[in-house]
Amino acid sequence: MARTLASQYFFRASSLVMNPRVLLATGLVASCIVAVSVWALHGEVLAPERLRHVPDHTPPVGAAVDNAPLSNVRRSTTQTQLTLRERFRASRDYAEFIRRIEPAARAGDVEAEFLVAEALKYCDENVKRFFRTRKGAERSLDDAQLKWAHMPAGYQHEIVDVYDRCQAFLADPEMSGTATPWRPWLDKAAAAGYAPAQAEKADGLRVAASLGDGADPAGQEQARALALLAVKSGDPDAVVKMANWVSGKDRSPEEYGDLVSAWQLLACQRGYDCGPRSEWLRSMCNWDPQCADGQSVEEYLQRQLGSRYDEVRKLAAAIGNAVDEKNTAAIQPYL
Repeated sequence: MARTLASQYFFRASSLVMNPRVLLATGLVASCIVAVSVWALHGEVLAPERLRHVPDHTPPVGAAVDNAPLSNVRRSTTQTQLTLRERFRASRDYAEFIRRIEPAARAGDVEAEFLVAEALKYCDENVKRFFRTRKGAERSLDDAQLKWAHMPAGYQHEIVDVYDRCQAFLADPEMSGTATPWRPWLDKAAAAGYAPAQAEKADGLRVAASLGDGADPAGQEQARALALLAVKSGDPDAVVKMANWVSGKDRSPEEYGDLVSAWQLLACQRGYDCGPRSEWLRSMCNWDPQCADGQSVEEYLQRQLGSRYDEVRKLAAAIGNAVDEKNTAAIQPYL
């Protein structure tokens, strides 16, 4: 059943280690490429109805967050209530999170559809990454920690996070296959015009168009059009994906790195999760021993870019203006 899946969050590009700016800029791009390559190659799904088998159990951490009814977590201006995306980020039990938002997803709530897809995708890829061997045998938490004992502490923390968030998919044989059907939920949200889902689907189409014996220009254009449609919403989840669309052709490594960093910085400014505990920051710090505790992605970018940071900020502002104008022609030069 299990196939080895690539990490959604990690970048392994040893040939770029000597150039920190290019390493920083391409880290997110490469990690998304391997993830959506998996989406393109292993997109077979089970019926969404399998989700009804998700058990109702109290998560060990963050129970107050996971147990809150959906009506209490719609986009709120108060500090006492979490948005649905914040609730997803805070959840320590994705099976329980899915169970609680599934009725809204089945009723056509596009944000709930997208987050069901995100939670299932996370567990599908990372359970196979850490807790399944290439032959499909299960690997215990202890075995996983021993296998990657040579990796940085942040990598070890992620193994534990995956185990906590996806334990239901590991512990119950009935659940072992139910993380697979994330793609139909993503397709539903994208078809309904939800920008984060459109952006993620565009990444999948882009990579699918480049796989195999030859490139598919028509497929690439279809994917690009969908990505541009998504980013004009201004949604930070769509903005950050545009870093994957920056071309290195006819650009120096520094120019390419500045453009990718500008898209990433703009996403942070627009509300993408760039805090000290964000998955994105940890994915970078796992490979950068100079990461400081408690810093944000923006602080990390500032340290890495050095004297170029002010120029990248100006670039991010110009990109933001083009996005706010919803002007495709104005956005294109930044890709």
